[in-house]
Amino acid sequence: YTTLFRSWNNNGLWTRNIINNTFTPWGEFLTTRAANANTITNANDATENGKIYYCLHGQTANLPYLDDGIIQVFSMNNGKGNETVCFQMWYSWNNDVVCYRKCIFGTWSLWKRIATV
Repeated sequence: YTTLFRSWNNNGLWTRNIINNTFTPWGEFLTTRAANANTITNANDATENGKIYYCLHGQTANLPYLDDGIIQVFSMNNGKGNETVCFQMWYSWNNDVVCYRKCIFGTWSLWKRIATV
């Protein structure tokens, strides 16, 4: 069972599930805010399912290339700090580059570039 909540004052979409008759905490599902509203300083901290983060070259650690970009997160668990398996897609802001990597129980794989034309 999943509940969705649409916030009218910040344009957010929030979701939570019910497991064993107990609701999980609310988590942001989708955002229509500007890309740079979720700027981070370390790509390893981008682990919450469904979140999109803006990364600045020179200010965000653990990026695959020397470029600004967007990280999109897919995680097994939605709670921050409770992730067991996490996938990240990184999209270059200025070049035709897309990369991905995964984290299993806190250990990150190397970034792999997806073939682009």
